[in-house]
Amino acid sequence: MKKSYTCCFIIYIITIISLSFNSYSKNFLSSKDQATILRKSLGAWDNQKNTVSNVELYSSNFGIICSDLLNIRGGTFWPRGSDDQYIYAGGFWFGAKKYLPNDSLPHKLVEISYNPNSGGGWFVPGRIEDGDLADTTDSCTYRTYISTDFKKFSGIPKDLTDGPNWPLWIEPDDLLSTGLYLGSYEKDISKRNRTNYPFGPAFVSGEDFFSTYKDTDLEYFDGGIGIRKPLGYPLRLQFEQRIFSWGNDLLKDVAIIYYNIINKSDDTLFDCWFAPVYDFDIGKIPSVNAQNDHSQLYNEDRKLNLVLCWDDTLDLGNRVNGIMGFSFLMTPTVDNNNFLRKDKKIYLPSEQLGLKSYKNWRIEQDVWDERDRYNILSDDKIDTAEGKGDMRLLFSTGPFNMLPGDTAEVALSILFAVPDTVIGIQKVTTTKPDFTKLVNLARYTQNYFYNNLILNIEDEKKVANSDYLLYPNPASDMINITTGNSTNIDRIELFNLLGERIIEKSGIFSSQYKLDTRNLQNGSYFIKIKTGNNTKTKLLQIAR
Repeated sequence: MKKSYTCCFIIYIITIISLSFNSYSKNFLSSKDQATILRKSLGAWDNQKNTVSNVELYSSNFGIICSDLLNIRGGTFWPRGSDDQYIYAGGFWFGAKKYLPNDSLPHKLVEISYNPNSGGGWFVPGRIEDGDLADTTDSCTYRTYISTDFKKFSGIPKDLTDGPNWPLWIEPDDLLSTGLYLGSYEKDISKRNRTNYPFGPAFVSGEDFFSTYKDTDLEYFDGGIGIRKPLGYPLRLQFEQRIFSWGNDLLKDVAIIYYNIINKSDDTLFDCWFAPVYDFDIGKIPSVNAQNDHSQLYNEDRKLNLVLCWDDTLDLGNRVNGIMGFSFLMTPTVDNNNFLRKDKKIYLPSEQLGLKSYKNWRIEQDVWDERDRYNILSDDKIDTAEGKGDMRLLFSTGPFNMLPGDTAEVALSILFAVPDTVIGIQKVTTTKPDFTKLVNLARYTQNYFYNNLILNIEDEKKVANSDYLLYPNPASDMINITTGNSTNIDRIELFNLLGERIIEKSGIFSSQYKLDTRNLQNGSYFIKIKTGNNTKTKLLQIAR
């Protein structure tokens, strides 16, 4: 069974989770009625379970993910609804070198959203501009936002008593450039509407999670303000976290986690490293055997930045557990001086830092000192030994320097698959699985990320013909498309916000066309209109 937790963890749970989750409600979206069954904020410290995709996981609004914090147990299962657990909890470590006044050498500092030994973390819900301390009275403003609880066209919660509107909105510049189409965070809840953002709220996947948290309340750090402040803490980092999941296609077995990391301090942070950290426990609950877990880096294709995880125990009937992987999808890109590049909006994986260090270790080898933690993050080494036991793992990217106001972007995927065969029998009860399906899923996810979530929308200023007309827009049952100079339309394509083409009409050869939109759901779409050598992309809204 799972390890016993320290007093630090018990205090953390009692003083934070139990006080904040007093309004906990296990109301999750059912497949029968997704419009009316909503999830309520559990309090200032929120922790919610996703409802879309084959991957069942929890996410908090203070940096811990994949853990059922209310019940103090693991919180990641695959397939959904089963008792097959894969992750007990996870989060990240962020390391940096920081100069204090009168220092000739910088301090090595590491902040942690998840400590795999104590179960706690150092981040608190909220925004630094509101003040350094955690606000334990507001249960809505910085809740864990879940897209399926909001109306797609307006961003208004389906339950009007459920707090502010959706926090991520489409900026006009997003529609006229190549980049991640994830929307921008709007802090002012009074501006979260179509009056201020005519293109509407930004929804990306079948179910989006969003939370924002900060590192500025030192009372939640191990050792508290008395120990941590003289060392140079906090770094004054603001995190914006998104989790994406889908209910169909191969992506139903994938979750994508995307971080914006913002330096809100007046300091330049040198030699920064970011590492997802996970305590994975693969097996059936309630008797998960945490002593038979393995992980290793997939070395056959380092471009995948892929870590493999599996359990070597055969269940009754020789059923082999599924396998799991973690893969960096996006890491920072730096110039020759290791400062974050800002000359482009999106950089190809070949331009990025990628996965630099990979570590796995057993529970008895947990490290506590920030210098040891920083050295683990930054040693640029790959553990080659296949770990076995009650394991933790991290995989880091770096180094990069962050000027005041800089934002670093990191994305990773968590992937699940069933091995095709059992190979390499080690002894009667243990196996090493075939990872072919998992590797193929990692490639598919990486391709999807760079060819769908990153949209290549042509700048309309570059298109000579600027007198296309779409009306009505928003539309309900029909949209009229016309060219004012009688130029014939050759082809029309309609895409959803995932970049998936859902309508294609070719061979039109007319300056006017009526497109039937009765079968489209409410929301935002992109329509591409080709006339001769020109192609224009416009935003189309469906609202009924």
